[in-house]
Amino acid sequence: NSWSKGIKDALYWLGFVSLNLAILNLLPIPVFDGGHILFSVVEIVTGRPIRAKTRIIVSFWTGYTNTTRQKESKNNF
Repeated sequence: NSWSKGIKDALYWLGFVSLNLAILNLLPIPVFDGGHILFSVVEIVTGRPIRAKTRIIVSFWTGYTNTTRQKESKNNF
């Protein structure tokens, strides 16, 4: 009885973690898949490709703002 409960719990948590990773991966952050999807949608809407330089700038800007926001939140606690 405890063996089947353990498997059910393990499968539940495996599914829970997998679903959360999938949702995080679809966020429109440039280094995740959601960011690449967002760039593709922008290219379709504008009808022209986004320059590589623009992608790099957006990626660095996003990384910088996320890092500084994380450091600021650590200082508030």
